[in-house]
Amino acid sequence: MTATGRGAQRQPDDFYETQPWVVRAILPHLTPGPVIDPFCGRGSILNVVRREWGFPTFGIEIDADRATVAAAGPHAVERGDAFGAARWTNEPASTVTNPPYSRAMEAILRAAAESPRHERAFLLRIGFIGSQTRAAFHRTHPADVFVLPRRPEFVASIKCKAQRANGQSRGCGWAVVQMLDEPRPKSCPNCGATSLQISTTDSTEYGWFVWGPGRGGRWSILDVDVPVAPAGAGGDAP
Repeated sequence: MTATGRGAQRQPDDFYETQPWVVRAILPHLTPGPVIDPFCGRGSILNVVRREWGFPTFGIEIDADRATVAAAGPHAVERGDAFGAARWTNEPASTVTNPPYSRAMEAILRAAAESPRHERAFLLRIGFIGSQTRAAFHRTHPADVFVLPRRPEFVASIKCKAQRANGQSRGCGWAVVQMLDEPRPKSCPNCGATSLQISTTDSTEYGWFVWGPGRGGRWSILDVDVPVAPAGAGGDAP
């Protein structure tokens, strides 16, 4: 889930990889044990969970290439649609995931049906708690909300910002959204200009929403283990 580049081209399947520090921040507030990520992508969340906790990790991923990468984690990964009819796993496991933006509520309800006795941690925009259409759900099923004190990075939004002779920005209209680990262009492939605007920090605040036994109605600010960029430095550390 991301708001980076809102209005621009979105990633296929709403795939936005979660940075390790975002996962590490929530793990001290969860109960260690087996974990499933039903939208595991290349396994970024599961990699951190497996390394920190050492318990079995399970994943579901709709894209064949990403599923192959995640399975090398090693994690027990099934290629498939988490919204399909098949059960996520026959093993008891908590859910830790960054759900697809367009189907977040559907994912939350499905996780509750799959694992009602286990914790279910979802990385969501803080604004998820404020929608009138979800008000009844939040009243009936309040989550514990753990706020990230800094905005995560999911993708790099790159735009051409060529300048006129008088200093006015004109650009040529070229723009692209790409994964953080992809090589970035040195110049605009459309007009050749070297003035590119690169934005990686997301445009809104995020937190982990946690449902499950004993959960509901509390909020707190998470500690994070990444350095904060000096004022004026621009950008966030990965």
